[in-house]
Amino acid sequence: MENPNNSDTVFAKSQRYSKTSLELLKLKAIDKSSAVISKLVYTIILLLFFTLFFIVFNIGLSFLIGELLGKIWLGFFIVGGAYLLIGLVSHFFLHNIILRLLVNTILSNDI
Repeated sequence: MENPNNSDTVFAKSQRYSKTSLELLKLKAIDKSSAVISKLVYTIILLLFFTLFFIVFNIGLSFLIGELLGKIWLGFFIVGGAYLLIGLVSHFFLHNIILRLLVNTILSNDI
């Protein structure tokens, strides 16, 4: 016959194993999510600083070009037009290359 203590022991061990496995799964999920969140926060902060630099640099460049041409507003139009030209060229000629680069970068980025 079957030993009642043996089946209780197996049941208790399997119950502890499942609880331990569930706890391990929770800890792995917390580890992964904390890595994703910390990388996201770091990227947002870095983007913020680069954006601020970019804005201040472009304002300075616009003032410099406007000062050289004698009309400040002309510098802003020239800088804006340059960005419009860059945007149009990249949209019509570099669209597929940029998309492929972005997709490859996103897919190969492990966290």
